Amino acid sequence: MSYNNPSILSISAPTGLDNAIESIRASLATISWLTKSFGRAWEFKEMRDDKTLTIPKVFQGTNTFKTGEYLNVLPNDYLQAQSFICCTGPEKWDTFNRFDGSMKSREIAIIFWVNLKLIDDTKNYIFTEELKADVETILSQHSSVMSIDEYYDEIAEDIFKGWSVDDVKNQYLMYPYAGMRFNLIISYPEVCS
Repeated sequence: MSYNNPSILSISAPTGLDNAIESIRASLATISWLTKSFGRAWEFKEMRDDKTLTIPKVFQGTNTFKTGEYLNVLPNDYLQAQSFICCTGPEKWDTFNRFDGSMKSREIAIIFWVNLKLIDDTKNYIFTEELKADVETILSQHSSVMSIDEYYDEIAEDIFKGWSVDDVKNQYLMYPYAGMRFNLIISYPEVCS
């Protein structure tokens, strides 16, 4: 289900991995064309038409019953552009230091889905390279980003790897829609008590 103005829950005092992801999310939110910069998405399984689907969802807080509320962050045609972040590998201890704290790293992906007409209807072409440059500028200057390892923009199954998408039915990447995926490694300090 798509929402026309979903909210973004930011963590007030994030630590460790959450701090790195929230910092990257906030930096991406400064891009003028990016309507919604969501943080970390979690994997959920849902049954639809006797099929098990894997859906990325971001935590939205708790409801009146104190149970979790989540938002599906697969393509939302109400938005000009959106992004979300997901972990794609285990947390690793790059340097272990039992006395002064350790440095950790993790592989993540940042996934974007955009409506090019809503971003700039004067451009009569697919201008994802221009959008990619905006994202690369932010990521290459961010202190938590150790490396940008891979970029995808052509095949929906590559962009949304790990998630259930039916591009034949939905045509997620047919103009004016486009998607991008950046695979990176981030670094952050261990949470010390």
